[in-house]
Amino acid sequence: TGGLVPPGMPAHLRDGGLPYDPAAARALLAEAGYADGKGFPKVTAVFIADPSPQQISRFLQAQWRENLGIDISWQPRPWSDVIRLLQDGEPDLWILGWSADYPDPDNFLRVSDFRVNGGWQNADYDRLVEKGRQVTDQNERLALYRRAEKLLIAEVPILPLLYKRFHLLLQPWISQYPILPVVRNFWKDVVIEPH
Repeated sequence: TGGLVPPGMPAHLRDGGLPYDPAAARALLAEAGYADGKGFPKVTAVFIADPSPQQISRFLQAQWRENLGIDISWQPRPWSDVIRLLQDGEPDLWILGWSADYPDPDNFLRVSDFRVNGGWQNADYDRLVEKGRQVTDQNERLALYRRAEKLLIAEVPILPLLYKRFHLLLQPWISQYPILPVVRNFWKDVVIEPH
């Protein structure tokens, strides 16, 4: 992906994500003492028991096994169990999604799961995000958010994997349906013509 802030949102980093580089990953794994995945510790990995996270977990499991020699066992759990496990600090890995409540990078960079449940802290990141919330110049604000996200990408407390796409089919007699980068429906201006 291009980072945590999705396309269509201000401050999206088109080329900001980490590159796909299995050779570099193998080298880092060997440097950490786990050449070819040998001796890699058992990892607790959970996802919400829904089809989309299950597909993602299977893909990750296959990629890590094939490219790194690591076998991660993913556990599907009910939403309430995943939240409890996160609050207790138990899982090493988890798959969650985030949809914007409002179309602003602040909604991704300030209020995010990786900060609450991952234990990640970075004073420079916090300072940039807080300053971004306070400045009124939009260009300066977006530049601050981009700098914050670059720190996030460099330290990898979270790994954005994908951006969901939603497809919408409308009948020809429906107009003024707003297409927004948030998962909300706003019906105020929708027009349904007689048909």
